[in-house]
Amino acid sequence: MKIAVFGCSWTYGVPIEWSQKITSSKYQHNIPNNDFINWTRELGKLDSSLEIYNYAVPGTNIEFSLGMLERYLKNPYCDITVFQATRPYRYTYWEQNFDEKLHFKKFEENVYQFSESLLNHVTIVDHHEDNNSILDLIKHTDSDSKYVKNYFKNTSYEMFENTYRAVLEYVNRNTDICFAHESNQYITNIEDILGNDTFNNYCCDIGKHFGHTGAKWQAKWLLDKINTYRG
Repeated sequence: MKIAVFGCSWTYGVPIEWSQKITSSKYQHNIPNNDFINWTRELGKLDSSLEIYNYAVPGTNIEFSLGMLERYLKNPYCDITVFQATRPYRYTYWEQNFDEKLHFKKFEENVYQFSESLLNHVTIVDHHEDNNSILDLIKHTDSDSKYVKNYFKNTSYEMFENTYRAVLEYVNRNTDICFAHESNQYITNIEDILGNDTFNNYCCDIGKHFGHTGAKWQAKWLLDKINTYRG
C-alpha cells in the first residue's frame, strides 16, 4: 500500500542541532540521537508493506502543503493521502514549474521524503522574528523579510483565520486522513488527543517536535487509521 503525506516539520522532522538550539534543559533528554526523526519513518518501520512518500517540508505554510497536494492530485499514485495541517501565520513561496518528485530521497527502505535540494526551489520566510533558523540551508533575503513583515502588518487576524479554515475544509474533502499536530479548534489534533502533559513529555524542543517516543506513538495512531482503509 502506498501513502502520500503532506505537512511541515512536525511530519518531516528536524536536525538535532536545531532542537538543541530551541529547547530547554527540561526537554534535552528527549532530543533524538539522529536527524529528522518523524512519525512517517517510524510508520515505515512498523509496517514494511507500506510505501510512504513524504511531501512535508520544515517551516512551510499550509498553502505550500496544499500546493504539493494539488500537484499530487493531478497524477495520484498512492492508495491513501494523509495531510498534517501546520499552524497559520506562516509565509512560503516556491517556483512555479519545478518537479518536486525529482527531489525524493530514501530515508528508510520504504520511506521517501524530500532532500535538501528541494530548498533550491522553495523560499521559507517565517514571520516569527522575521527569520527561520531551521538549518542554514533555508535562506531568504532582507527584501523577503521586509515584504513578509509588511504582509503580516496589513493582514488581519480574521483574514488569516478565514483562509486557513477554507483550506482545511477543502483538504478534508480531498484527503483520507487530515489532522493537526498542536491544539486546533477546527480539526482533530494530536495535542488534544494526548492531553497537555503527555504531549509535552513527547516534545523534544519548544517547537513541539516529537522525539522517538512521541514519533512511535504517532506512527501507531496513524497505522490504526490506515488499517481501517484496508478493511
